[in-house]
Amino acid sequence: MFSSHDRADDNQGTGAGVQAARKVGVDPNRGGTIRATSQDCFASNSDTFDLIFVDGLHHHEQVIEDVRNALDVLRPGGVIVLHDCLPLSCVAQYREQSHFIWNGDVWKALVEIRTWPEVDTATCLIDHGLGIVVPRANYQRMLRTIDYDAGLRFAMSASS
Repeated sequence: MFSSHDRADDNQGTGAGVQAARKVGVDPNRGGTIRATSQDCFASNSDTFDLIFVDGLHHHEQVIEDVRNALDVLRPGGVIVLHDCLPLSCVAQYREQSHFIWNGDVWKALVEIRTWPEVDTATCLIDHGLGIVVPRANYQRMLRTIDYDAGLRFAMSASS
C-alpha cells in the first residue's frame, strides 16, 4: 500500500488494519515508513502498487498531483482511494484548518477527476467520504470544466 500521508506502520494509522505483505506509508512529519513529501517520494519511487490511499495535505491541487502520480505507479487492476471527499460540515471544507475536524477541499479534486476520460470514480459515504478512482474508461464523466474561481461550493445532500 502506498499513501501520501498514511501512518502505515503504527497502530493508529489507516494502514494498521490492512493485511499486506508490504505496506508503505509516506509522511513528511510523523508516522509512515518513508519520511518525505508525496512529491519527493513519487519522484524517487520505482515500485508499483495495488492500492494507493491518498490522505495528505487536504488541498485539491495536491490531491490532483498525487492522483496523477499514483496512476503512473498503479498496477493493472489497482485502485486509488481518496480520503476526506465528503466534508462533515461547511467549516471542515475550508482550505486552511480552523477546527479539529478538517477535510479541506479534497472534494474538489474528486469533482475534477470525474471530468477525466481515462478514470472512473465513485464516492462512498463512509467516514469522511472515500473517493474511489479506477483507471478505466469513464463513460459517465462530467463534461464541464471546473472553474474554482467561480465560487464552486460543497453542499451535503445525503442524510446522516
